[in-house]
Amino acid sequence: MSDRNKNGIGISRSGYVYGTAAEKISRDNVRNGVRVNRQYNYDVYEENTVLREIKDLKALARSRLRVVAGLLAVFAAFCFLMYRYALITELNYSLNKASQNYSEILDANTRLRVDIEKQTDLLKIREIAETEYGMHKPDVYQTFYVKIDKNDRVLVSDAYVDKMQDGSGFVVFRGILNKLAGLIH
Repeated sequence: MSDRNKNGIGISRSGYVYGTAAEKISRDNVRNGVRVNRQYNYDVYEENTVLREIKDLKALARSRLRVVAGLLAVFAAFCFLMYRYALITELNYSLNKASQNYSEILDANTRLRVDIEKQTDLLKIREIAETEYGMHKPDVYQTFYVKIDKNDRVLVSDAYVDKMQDGSGFVVFRGILNKLAGLIH
């Protein structure tokens, strides 16, 4: 029993706006010379030119605000990209400077290696040893060879054993390990 207008407000057929105590505004229209009593929803903005202009100005202001906000968003994105590219460029400059320093250090290192190789010439070392330190090659009677058994052992002085002994039974444990090692060999 109720219709809905374009704003979604229900209108009953009895002449009242649905859900309210307000009557529908009726207006007499003249069509083709015939007076027609027509009920319709009254829109203040359509009938009143001042209010319509205010509504249009508000809509225009909203659209301008959207355009300005969009332009600001584009400008902010542009500024962010420019800042990012500036940082990338700065990092590239510092990277190039660091790589140049690295190559200079490698060159210096290579030069130092060459200098060391020049200074470690065996003939030069022999010459310095003979002239400055009075060293010479041993004669035949000064050379002798020592024969070492396959079971090479190290002798430890008693002072070292006393130093390592701290009263915790270390010597006993060490003796057991030495006996086990002797059995294995």
